[in-house]
Amino acid sequence: MFKIARLRLTSIATSVLLAGCSVLPTFGPSDDSILANAQNQRIEEVAPPLAYSLVDISPQNLSRYASRHRQTFQGSFSASGPLATSQGLATGDVLQVIIWEPTNDGLFSTATKRAEELTVVVDSAGNISLPYVDDVPVRERSVAQVRAHLVMLYSSQAINPEVQVRLMKSDANSISILGDVANAGRLQLPLRGARLLDLIARAGGIVAPAWEVIVSVTRRGHTQTVRYDDILAHARNNVPVWPNDTIQITHQPRLFSVFGAVNKPGRFGIDKPVASVLDLLGAAGGLDENQAEPRSIFVYRPAVVSNTDKPTIYRFDLRRSDAFFLGSAFVLEDEDVIYVATAESSDLKKFFSVVFAPLRSAVN
Repeated sequence: MFKIARLRLTSIATSVLLAGCSVLPTFGPSDDSILANAQNQRIEEVAPPLAYSLVDISPQNLSRYASRHRQTFQGSFSASGPLATSQGLATGDVLQVIIWEPTNDGLFSTATKRAEELTVVVDSAGNISLPYVDDVPVRERSVAQVRAHLVMLYSSQAINPEVQVRLMKSDANSISILGDVANAGRLQLPLRGARLLDLIARAGGIVAPAWEVIVSVTRRGHTQTVRYDDILAHARNNVPVWPNDTIQITHQPRLFSVFGAVNKPGRFGIDKPVASVLDLLGAAGGLDENQAEPRSIFVYRPAVVSNTDKPTIYRFDLRRSDAFFLGSAFVLEDEDVIYVATAESSDLKKFFSVVFAPLRSAVN
């Protein structure tokens, strides 16, 4: 009878051993494979298809890698350009023209009034129509140029005329603001000019957290994008807006991914302007104490985010005495992914649990 029991136990163990490879989870790369395939490590095998750098975070290099890369407007989009622009008149512009004469009996003045106020619209041919003169071409002329031209035209007919011209409305001197603002649409630019934050405020402002809002400015076929909190934080990002610019406001919820040996893997939002490695590990419920390798907490960062020629993987060792200081100071970028490697010893624990649990049941 004892021999039969031993045979049964041996049979069970053999079956479990054969099935073990398919039962044990192997999600994610091992820390050894990450270390071995890093381009800046010595390896004997052929380089992997996707090269990356591996950086061990320490107090010596923390300041170099800890801060989030700030976005800024470049070139003609920058705040160093002129605030007001000399925009020429265009079809559809509405002008107010006031002609004043210092006499009681002039071309426009009488005993009861000294001035004539007229409102005119630039027609499709680029002209305005005024009394006693032919159609006056104004397209692409400035307001000051139009005023000087009208003084010249009326000087031969009116008595010492003074002319005032004011731009009342101009589609050509306006911008479009679209997306996640209270009052999207077309906005008139003031003659003194306006900056980006002025126009966002005029459109009703934003309601989402500043670190989750993307602001894109399109100018003459080119687009640049900056996060809204970077505009608030740096004056140089509050750029002058030019006529016909298009401003797109987009609420883009910020989600970070955590995989591997954590208690709750997935994608998480962090409700604060900057998110650290510890913030995200906390959102994922911390490390799985039965599986995680505490020396191998990896942060994957694409090359376009790190502004380098290849992706970078940053490694944290939570066994260090200063590990929590390093993890709380290292700021994540929006496209970062955290992976917690599985310890080799945890695979052995899983194996034992799979093998010996059926054996205990068979003995009982």
